[in-house]
Amino acid sequence: MNYYRNKGQMDLSDRLAIETGIHNKDSLKKIAKLIGRHPSTVAHEIKKNRTYIHNTYYLGKDCA
Repeated sequence: MNYYRNKGQMDLSDRLAIETGIHNKDSLKKIAKLIGRHPSTVAHEIKKNRTYIHNTYYLGKDCA
């Protein structure tokens, strides 16, 4: 499968598609296919821009 697109940085529409996909509990592969990126790129974007909320989740899962 060809996920790659000859486009530089992610723009706001790509980030909104990722946010919507996360909210809908879609897989990274499905989100990546939708925006034309590789799944590892989507995972990297999520990891880079996640928000850490201290002591709000049971068993130390503090990533939102």
